[in-house]
This record gives sequence, structure tokens and C-alpha cells, in this order.
Amino acid sequence: MKSTRIKNWPKEERPRERLLAEGADKLKEAELLAIILRVGQGTFKEGVPGQNASDFARTLLKDFHGLRGLDRAHAQDLLKVPGLGPAKVAQIKAAFELGKKVCAGKLSAPAFESSRAIADHSPSPLMPAPLHDSPLTSSHCPPPLRRLPA
Repeated sequence: MKSTRIKNWPKEERPRERLLAEGADKLKEAELLAIILRVGQGTFKEGVPGQNASDFARTLLKDFHGLRGLDRAHAQDLLKVPGLGPAKVAQIKAAFELGKKVCAGKLSAPAFESSRAIADHSPSPLMPAPLHDSPLTSSHCPPPLRRLPA
């Protein structure tokens, strides 16, 4: 049985170590959120109950009805949750915003040092462009909506 403190868990069960060993796509949503949270909810006082980051992440996902609800929650509402201070709320909101920018393709363009670097980066005009192989898209994001002509 696991200890309540993540640092006492076997290394192969810890979210951060699993992410590095197996990849982020192998982790559950609560494990990914636990990595963002870094620490749990509660106190270090002996005999006072608390939650480790993994349990706290599961509680947040349950209370806010999943990742979508957590994303849609206002920062002020998150700050009302015991254990979520300004730093944790900012980390959560920043992680969601990064994900949105990746899905929307709003990443900053790469800097090129030479025309050769541009040519190496750009697809050949004679070759069809791949549909979902661009560094600005992700297979985890829905395809962009296209407006039909009127």
C-alpha cells in the first residue's frame, strides 16, 4: 500500500518519474495535474490530515467536474479552495493557456539564422504538405474549423 506522501511511493509509481520514464501521454489527467500542483493540500503538522498532490489533483478534478471545468473556473473561485493559493492557481491557468495556444497554432515562429535554415524548415513547393505533421499542430487538438463559402 502506498504511503500518503508521494516521496515515499515506489519511484515507478510517482507521477513525475512516470512522466520522464514513460511519457506524458501515459499519465492520467490527475497525475499530470499533480505534477503541475507540485505539492498537496493540508499541513505538515503531525496528526492533522492533508492530501498529497496526487489526491489533491483527483479532488480538484472531481469538484470542478474534470479538466474542462477546472479550465473554465475563474481564478477567484479557485483561490477559494483551501490549498490553492495565487502560485498554484497561476500554474494551473498557465498550463491550460499553453495547451490552448498549442491547439490554436498560436506558437511563436522559429528564428532562422540563414536562408538554408528556412529552406530546410519549409516543405518543398513540389510536395504536398502533410495534414497533421506540422510543429504548429498536435494530434491531441481538434482540427481547425473552416468557414464554408456563403
